[in-house]
Amino acid sequence: MKFKYIFLLAFFGLSLSCCAQNEQVIDSLKRLIRIAPKDTTKIFAYISLGQIFENFNIDSAIYYYQKAGNLSKEINSAEGEFKYISNYSAVLNTLGKYDQSLAINFKSYLLAKKVKSPKNEAIALSNIAASYQFNSEFSKSLEYYIKAMVLFEKIGVNKHLSLICSNICGLYLSLNQPQEALKYALKGVQLNTDSKNINGICSAYINLGNAYKDLKKYDEALKAQEIAYKFANQVNNYQLKANACVNIADIYLVTNRNKDELIKKYEEANFYFKAQNDPYGEALCLRGIAISFFNEKQCGEARKYTIQAFEIAKNAGIQSEIIKNSLLLSDIELCLGNIDSYSYYRNLYDSTNIIYNRNNSLKDVKELEVKYEIVKKEKALAEKNLAFNKIYDETRQKDQMLITLGIGILLLIGTLFFAFRFFKQKRILNEQALSTLKAEQENIKLKSHLEGQEVERRRISQEMHDEIGSGLTSMMFLSHTIQSTKDDEQFLLTAQRIGKLSNDLSSQMNEIIWSMNQEYNSLADLIAYIRQQISELIENANTDFNFEFPEIIPDIQLSGLQRRSLYLVIKESVNNALKYAQATNITVKCEINTEINFTIKDDGKGIPAAEFKQFGNGLRNMQNRMKEIGGKFIIQTKEGTAVSFSIPLNN
Repeated sequence: MKFKYIFLLAFFGLSLSCCAQNEQVIDSLKRLIRIAPKDTTKIFAYISLGQIFENFNIDSAIYYYQKAGNLSKEINSAEGEFKYISNYSAVLNTLGKYDQSLAINFKSYLLAKKVKSPKNEAIALSNIAASYQFNSEFSKSLEYYIKAMVLFEKIGVNKHLSLICSNICGLYLSLNQPQEALKYALKGVQLNTDSKNINGICSAYINLGNAYKDLKKYDEALKAQEIAYKFANQVNNYQLKANACVNIADIYLVTNRNKDELIKKYEEANFYFKAQNDPYGEALCLRGIAISFFNEKQCGEARKYTIQAFEIAKNAGIQSEIIKNSLLLSDIELCLGNIDSYSYYRNLYDSTNIIYNRNNSLKDVKELEVKYEIVKKEKALAEKNLAFNKIYDETRQKDQMLITLGIGILLLIGTLFFAFRFFKQKRILNEQALSTLKAEQENIKLKSHLEGQEVERRRISQEMHDEIGSGLTSMMFLSHTIQSTKDDEQFLLTAQRIGKLSNDLSSQMNEIIWSMNQEYNSLADLIAYIRQQISELIENANTDFNFEFPEIIPDIQLSGLQRRSLYLVIKESVNNALKYAQATNITVKCEINTEINFTIKDDGKGIPAAEFKQFGNGLRNMQNRMKEIGGKFIIQTKEGTAVSFSIPLNN
């Protein structure tokens, strides 16, 4: 009798993939649930129903998944519980309930280890990684993807590797590395095409389109998204259709073409997001339509759609969308001449953005902890290298033994035949072990690289938050002051302060962007930038100056932190000479030998001992900047002031 139910369930599964009329399949599965006993057949029927409803009715999908989970616990079915958790956790990720998703996936992982099921253990690891990725915890996500990938390769299960490739592609896109993302997207397309997995093919082409878009290859991106949309329609998957529609509309928006088709795609995606009760997707689509109207100077229509998006994000508590829509609304209200509304939304944007950035900073791992983790990973990599070399030496020894046995086979054919087979099998096992270790080695290198970039990203984010955020806050308060003052002189002074603050903020932002740009990471680029910025600074002060830089500058690469620290120390030194030293001539000199050494010399009055404390904070800041990049800092105040600082070339 049980085989009959299993056959029926298999038949319905085939119908699900081949029949376009979901209603017939749903009715058939419900009939099966009514007649089937409480066993795995009924559990799988519940899960199949959940998978169908997940495309257009998320609440019904949750209901059937939970029925499958409850029945799995009742009859103590580990396999049923694995399938329930795997499907239900995906729904929780869609709804933004990442903590709940992580909790049940860790439970699935522990259950898989308990019942000794390597395949389900690897699936649970992959699901844990996906939950971390949805929550933007990329380092943890990559850690669990690596564990899952190694385990899948070890047990020879390749169909799940395509999903991991897709998710790692998403990680690289989040880290703004589209070229690396493209490699995994292409690999995902190939793996899913080989396995003829329509949903997988669709997801892989969506990733491929996003990678091309970030590389600004918009024609290739549009073609990939259109292929994804075609496959999503074949399986009538609302989530995939929504994603493909949004991506196509985004490409139209970026390239400023097909406005009518752009709005249709956003509206179609919005329909699918509504059906899945996805407020983030709804807000995203409405904001895209609003931007399209705003670009066409149709501010009334733009305002209508932006307010709808803002209300949806506000009711759902989606901070990132509240911030983006507040900024867009402030621009729209300004264009419409509604100054009060502009001020309201601009102040809302400023305050919400500051709180959001602060919360994200608290959520991030401290830089010191990240560096410690990187050291641990490098140590693990070294241990893997030792193990790799040991196995390689053992493999060479086995090869030599095989050669010796091959020579003796002429004398002892019968005995050596079995010995040859034995050592051949050992060699295959050793090669498999070598392959696994190589994969782990590459994955650890990749993770260390990504974590290092994460450290740099957080440092730049904190610097922008500290310097730009404080300046914007000051400008906001000055703007309130200038609105309330009636004194013309006070009004003029406050306006001048706002103008100076805006110029300073613009200069600081340009300096931060310059330090982030990897195209200017050489010493020659730094010296060119110093010539441009410092000469302008000194010329504005009507002071004589000269630069003494080498005619031939060696090809020396510097990190963003090194370039920014050196430039800021030079800028601070020149500022001090202009403001306090009463110098008539300033010399900026660079020497390169075993170190990169800069000297800023002026012919001013120096720093008297009585005034030395006045410069204490500035000097400490310069010393700390040089210390942070492993450099030295010296100041001499005889016959003017000479500030010297250097970093060794091996840094």
